[in-house]
Amino acid sequence: MEEKKVWYLDERAKQLAIVYLSRRSDLAITRRQNSDYGLDFLVSLVKNGEYTGRVFGVEVKARKSLQRIRQVSRNADEFHLDINNLPAYQDIPFPLCLVVFIMENDEGYYRWIKKPVHDVERESRLLFNGSNIFKKLTNKAIDDIVTEVDNWYESKLKVAA
Repeated sequence: MEEKKVWYLDERAKQLAIVYLSRRSDLAITRRQNSDYGLDFLVSLVKNGEYTGRVFGVEVKARKSLQRIRQVSRNADEFHLDINNLPAYQDIPFPLCLVVFIMENDEGYYRWIKKPVHDVERESRLLFNGSNIFKKLTNKAIDDIVTEVDNWYESKLKVAA
């Protein structure tokens, strides 16, 4: 059962996403004005003050409380959240994250929707992830997200060369 939405929760969650992402000076965050259709944010990687052309998307959701969150295992920082009714993102050609903020404590959780991967053969691809297993959004997690995106683009360049 979907929890009842208060009108300002989604807006507050988007503002929290800006706070979290803007902790890094090498990210340029573009907010979509009409994000009811499509992504909430397009995040560009910046190097030496210049755009690199490397982007990833961020979809943001809000939840009132931790009631519907459960830890997957004691040793892992992984959590199960029931997130439904996401738009179809299969055709997006770049990495895409889903971030959920809990309004009672402003904590964030994330998971890839389109996960950037590259294997030993240096094949770059995006894996669609329909799982509802999330990790806690921390400064280190944001660093990891940016590193994964950057490495994915880098491996695409090596394959093209």
